[in-house]
Amino acid sequence: MPALCCTGMFMVVLDSTALNVALPSMERELHASVSGMQWAVASYSVVVASLLTLAGSTADRIGRRCVFRAGLAVFTAGSLVSGLAPALGALVGGRMIQGVGGAMLVPVSLSIIVNTFSDGRERARAIGVWTSVTGIGAACPGGRRRE
Repeated sequence: MPALCCTGMFMVVLDSTALNVALPSMERELHASVSGMQWAVASYSVVVASLLTLAGSTADRIGRRCVFRAGLAVFTAGSLVSGLAPALGALVGGRMIQGVGGAMLVPVSLSIIVNTFSDGRERARAIGVWTSVTGIGAACPGGRRRE
């Protein structure tokens, strides 16, 4: 389960910048304005940030694994909607759906890792791996525009 938690966190962080690479071509293909494309980028982060606390407290009440699985499903559905979006509105909606799933994955993945490892050294190592995966997701070349 910890590997799945790290993978989920990697996807959430990578997706915060992954759209940047495709912005020029998406703007042309979707006939979108600059402000519309800004919404496509920002909608994801706004939703994730807005729902983090709610997702964490919900996981405490109904179960971490349940919320994590639901988060993966919602994130995947949002990715599908975003990937197949024929228009800007569908893209923004898909990104918002992804944000809901991402908000479920972030606090729950760390909580699962913390509760899986009872030994202090193992827990510290697992948190270090989780944090490293987060950094790798943010620095991943697929999410950065190349000149």
